[in-house]
Amino acid sequence: MAITHSLVAGDWTVDSATGNIRYDGDDHNETSPSYATVIEFHRWLQGLADDQSPADVSDEVYIAMLNPSQRSTDNIITLINGYNIDAAAAEHLYDGSIIQTDGDEIWDGITNFGNANVQIQIQQNGDVIEDDYWNYNLGAAATSGSATLIEDTGIGWVANEWAGYTIVNTTDGCWGRVTSNTTEIAYFATGELHGGTNDDFEAADTYLIGQPLNPNDAQGISHRFMIKVRDNGVDIDGRRLVGICRRMGNTYSEFKINGTSRGVNVLALTDSTDLNCTTVNSTVIGATWDSEFSGEDLGYEAFDVNGDGSNEEYYGKYTWTGTHAINDLYEYVKGQTEDGSVYTVHGLNGEVLRGINYSFGYDGEAGGIVVSDYDMLTWGTLIAHGGTSGGAFAIGDAIHEDGSDAWRGRILSIDPDVSMVVDVTAGTVGNGETFSVDGAATVTATTSSLPTVVTGGGVLHIIANDTTDDIFYAQVIKGTMAADNDYLYYCGTDLITADHTDYCQVADEISGGTITSRTIATPIIGVSTGTAIIGSYGFGIDNLKLNSTDKVFDLTNTQITPPNTVTNTVSGVVSGSDYILVAPWDSVTYDDNGDPAIETDQMTIATTALTGAGVTEIEVNAIPGSTPDSGTIRVVNDEGFHIRVEYSSYVDSTNIFTVTATDFNGSGLTDTAQIGNHVYISYIDKLAEATSENFVAVFDNTLDLVLIARDGGTTPIKQHIVAWDFSSTSQTTGVIRTTDA
Repeated sequence: MAITHSLVAGDWTVDSATGNIRYDGDDHNETSPSYATVIEFHRWLQGLADDQSPADVSDEVYIAMLNPSQRSTDNIITLINGYNIDAAAAEHLYDGSIIQTDGDEIWDGITNFGNANVQIQIQQNGDVIEDDYWNYNLGAAATSGSATLIEDTGIGWVANEWAGYTIVNTTDGCWGRVTSNTTEIAYFATGELHGGTNDDFEAADTYLIGQPLNPNDAQGISHRFMIKVRDNGVDIDGRRLVGICRRMGNTYSEFKINGTSRGVNVLALTDSTDLNCTTVNSTVIGATWDSEFSGEDLGYEAFDVNGDGSNEEYYGKYTWTGTHAINDLYEYVKGQTEDGSVYTVHGLNGEVLRGINYSFGYDGEAGGIVVSDYDMLTWGTLIAHGGTSGGAFAIGDAIHEDGSDAWRGRILSIDPDVSMVVDVTAGTVGNGETFSVDGAATVTATTSSLPTVVTGGGVLHIIANDTTDDIFYAQVIKGTMAADNDYLYYCGTDLITADHTDYCQVADEISGGTITSRTIATPIIGVSTGTAIIGSYGFGIDNLKLNSTDKVFDLTNTQITPPNTVTNTVSGVVSGSDYILVAPWDSVTYDDNGDPAIETDQMTIATTALTGAGVTEIEVNAIPGSTPDSGTIRVVNDEGFHIRVEYSSYVDSTNIFTVTATDFNGSGLTDTAQIGNHVYISYIDKLAEATSENFVAVFDNTLDLVLIARDGGTTPIKQHIVAWDFSSTSQTTGVIRTTDA
């Protein structure tokens, strides 16, 4: 493929009658596409304009015709006298801005300083631009392939030139990063290809290689291209852009442009291999992990991470079933929010979600407003009208006052046939004024009362609503954050079915509800060390899954350190056959067989004997450290039986276990237990229900333990009894199942 980086006159046409300047050459992934800087484009037009007659019937500009372009700088070119480009032409120009239609349409230049194989996406106006043409300028069709390679016989690649680059199968829909390549074959790690129907390459599948457009390796530039930032006389979301790169398996980053300027606007997006992504993509983004992880659909949550008895506040509460390390959660959240995500995470598409970027108080609720997590609120100029004619307005429409064109704006939300909230970018809206889409007098309406005029506007996605303290935690997805006392109009989950009679107001003066900008993390979960999480602002993780090496930050942005939660696991057991008992041991006492003996006097019954039916509390002399939050204890009753009792909780300060109702009012197994009788914790005390059993406790101190496993059933084993311990790190021990048949 020959790619030309200067204007190729044969790829362009000019129609002086319509002013249309069009690119007719090969597209990005075809044989010979060409690209030109905006100054080369201008020089070409001026070269035509000074000819005494048309150079060609396709280039209808010469000295007798109106001038097509003006140069402000080498990076700012204005098309004048009705001359114009379209979106396809804009894709083949770079390194500056094109202004046309008397300034009503603008494409601004974007340059990214990054690694040569980085892939970047652009969020604009609350969504990701679907056609990321700037990422791909090579493509062809495979001659064969599999789940781990693509072959294109005769293509003639340079060995390993595509290592680290992305290849997309545009037939199947899957994509992945290349590990190495020969002259004809590119290889992928097992499980790397994902996101498609079959996640493989086959003969005749078309593909694109993620070599960005118009790089300049010498200057460290990966991409140069243009994006439309103004049309129909109104800026698109204030010309705000968010650049992101989220290739699964690589590091994530973002870079925000708070309003493009004419000329070249800079992004600085880079990525590299994320050494904490150790699981293949097809597993991370797959049915098993999807079924085992949850919590991305929970908004405001309050729970106790540091174990001090008081809840902190977070958004979401990620948790999981099955055997997962904390780094698996890190990988899973990255998978949910990667480029091209198909997940809904906290009410938004995963690729759109950036996390909370503002928290603020609210009051003045009206109309019975009840804002749920993941609802949207809009702010801006509220325009009431008496219905529309000629059709319906749509979100994002540019509207103008008819006739004088005295004011313009973009629609943010619509209360059907009643009102709309508009980000007015020029002029002031008055009563009794007719307005239409693009000022074309097609879809029209007339203001029916004096609008509530506000400077600016925006759309807020509420990620968490603290209804106790009246504080919203939001991601601003369009426009900017509202100011104190601004009205926030209720939209639910759909901006075109809003109810603008329901609203509240920003209340900066609320205690703890001051308008506060919050820092965005990439990825949204925070940082993984491989064995621990350093969490991002407000991101909630199940407290039972965290350990003392993890750090999270609550919605007050306070660092919270979990206690050291340790898991002791007994493996190698047979479900339904082996009975497992783990009990305390004093580390010195052995029975007559030389085996460690259970420390039955770990605790004693304190002030109240157990003498009745349905006992629900047991008070002991002192509950030892490192006791599980729930589990079982054994009570030695007056006849000497060790009675198994389940407890759901305990209170250290009173030394009371809350237990499942148990009878101590008869004889034998229901005999009474007097003050001073022995009580001990049975850390595991059950018939195995799986191939392993465990207990979990916060580490306060080391415990000496005895492990007993027995099976006297149809496949009997000799008793397995060994000394064990509970320490500051999780551990696993196996049962030796020696046959006793």
